Order: sequence, then structure tokens, then C-alpha cells
Amino acid sequence: MVCASIVLLNLGAALAAIHWRLAPNAAIAALVGPSVVTYFLMGWDKLCAYAGRTRVPETALITATLAGGAIGFMLSALFHRHKLRNAKLMLLGLAALIAQSALAAVLH
Repeated sequence: MVCASIVLLNLGAALAAIHWRLAPNAAIAALVGPSVVTYFLMGWDKLCAYAGRTRVPETALITATLAGGAIGFMLSALFHRHKLRNAKLMLLGLAALIAQSALAAVLH
């Protein structure tokens, strides 16, 4: 349920970015919206970790990253110093970042 709502949220953010012309190219705009959502999702997870509250499931973070939010994931991981020790997740984020950047470059 959480993963489905994350995908829908990322899709909505991507469509909004395309509609509002936040980027000159639709492929780049499709990465801007989900990256913003993923960035704040990672920040929320870090805040919940500090407060001892219910955290965002790791599957939701992975889904958001793979749904176009790799840039937001990596920026948030570095800025918030969050999930840096999880090597599997960081490698997944890096691989997704490379793949999404290459896709944006090809489609641009």
C-alpha cells in the first residue's frame, strides 16, 4: 500500500513538473518531480528515526528511488547523512542514478 502510494505520488510529481515546465525537456522534468518527493521522503525517514517514530519502510524508499527519484535519494543521503551505512541501498541508489542520468541524456 505504501509503495503504491509512493509510485502514484512520484508519477503525479513528474506530471506536475512536465506541466509547469520546470525543466526544458520532458525527460529531465520527469526526474525532477520524483527526485523532490524522494528527497523529502528520505528526510522524513531521518526525522522519524531521531524522534523514535514509525519509519518509512525501506521498500518505499527503494520504490521511490527506482521510480525516478535517484537524484533526490543520493542528495538526501549525503545531505542528511542517512542510509550511508547501508551498502546495498547506496549501491542501488548509485546504479539508479547512473541509469536515470543516462536515460535523460539519451532522451534529451
